[in-house]
Amino acid sequence: MSKASLKGIDDLAHLLKGVASKEIKSKYATDYYEEYEKLMKNHYKNRKRREATVPEPTYEKLFSKKNSTKSIFFNKVDQLEERQLPYWRQLDNAKMELLDRGLGPRNILEEQIEWTKKGKMWPYPIDNEYLLGEEDNVSFVDHVFLEAELSKHKFPRSEAIDHYMELVLTGLSKNPYMSVEKKHEHIRWFADYFKGAAEGKYKELL
Repeated sequence: MSKASLKGIDDLAHLLKGVASKEIKSKYATDYYEEYEKLMKNHYKNRKRREATVPEPTYEKLFSKKNSTKSIFFNKVDQLEERQLPYWRQLDNAKMELLDRGLGPRNILEEQIEWTKKGKMWPYPIDNEYLLGEEDNVSFVDHVFLEAELSKHKFPRSEAIDHYMELVLTGLSKNPYMSVEKKHEHIRWFADYFKGAAEGKYKELL
């Protein structure tokens, strides 16, 4: 392959890289402006009108004749209280976070931090019970020992059915991906199925 061909391939690759980078930045910029508009709408919608405050009686009048000879800057400095405005600080931090997000992650660490905030990655330290939802309030016993749920349904008396349901309960108890409610639904389905079979064409087999 000639040098001209190699140079043409390099130029094409550089051009494609620039186009891809431009598209990615454009996507992040669009997301930034959309999130910024939502932030400002929520700010103006949820802001509260500032209540009128009454001057504290301990404050001294700066221009009274009584205190005209005192320093207005260094008099009782230790008694002054710091008054913070957390609302505006939170708003500024949210705006800066959106601006930084609009530029896109600068490295893999920032990208993983963003994934963690979106729930795509588990936070460290790893917790196997992270975001369980409703299952967070379910006991481990309810997942493993399902005989109590089986006893609620009147299965046809058959050695084959008893053995089969024992295998079903063993499989359900070892399944970590199903909720307790889903396991109970499986048991109810088998109960309805075997009841129908006992009253139908399989009646003579039971």
